[in-house]
Amino acid sequence: MQLHELRYLTVRTRAAAPENFARVEHLAQSLGWRVTRAEAGRTLEFRTPDSLLQQGELVAVSFRARDVLVASITDPAVGFSLVGRSRCRQNRELIKGAVLGSPSCEISCET
Repeated sequence: MQLHELRYLTVRTRAAAPENFARVEHLAQSLGWRVTRAEAGRTLEFRTPDSLLQQGELVAVSFRARDVLVASITDPAVGFSLVGRSRCRQNRELIKGAVLGSPSCEISCET
């Protein structure tokens, strides 16, 4: 199931990569996500905060021209959980919401 979650959600936006990068970076800072890797305008990787009973998730975001690619998985050491899967879906939706500039943007999944 986690391999399925590794597929990137592709969000097509009207903004260029640097603007999308800034939006995602701002969102992550406001949510308290810890940056584990950053290449300006190209790639961001995060670790979400742990909770009392749940490990944080891993979130990877790549920026290609006007496309933003988002993946989120639970910590592989923890294994599959429905709660973790739901939180990963929420992480992807948060990033999608941060970068969408208009309702006409196209969304697809890249395998």
